[in-house]
Amino acid sequence: MSIRHTVRSLAIGLSVGACLGGPSLAAEPPALPQVTTPGAARVWFIRQFEPSESLARPMIYANGTPVAPSEPSGAFYRDFTPGGYTFTVDGYGQDSNQATSLQLAAGTQTYLEIQSLRSWESDNETFQRDTFYVRIPSAYFLQKYYLPQLTYLGAR
Repeated sequence: MSIRHTVRSLAIGLSVGACLGGPSLAAEPPALPQVTTPGAARVWFIRQFEPSESLARPMIYANGTPVAPSEPSGAFYRDFTPGGYTFTVDGYGQDSNQATSLQLAAGTQTYLEIQSLRSWESDNETFQRDTFYVRIPSAYFLQKYYLPQLTYLGAR
């Protein structure tokens, strides 16, 4: 089965699912829970499903402490005590700007996207290594494209 056929089948399946009341990529983003823990800052970790990239589940860290594994096509959150944090993710390659540092304030919600770039370490023929990044996504793309396509995984 070709990639084109697979993508077309997926699109047809999603269209049929939408007609039958199932999930649709065109749907509004789900209503995600707001920060309810007094004095906490909520951080959402999202990762798009990119089958041509790595489907590995690398561990995400906040100031060197494990948070949870990154899930392809998933969105989950963790509440943090306000303060300064550097978020990193496991990966084979060591590139510049792989981490994101933030100052979190009480009552805020922040979104971080885990991105994969397998081609960063490769021989272009036989192997590629998983290299991951923690990035702040565009608010426009987050609301319009990313959130409607992700699986909500709750608190981690």
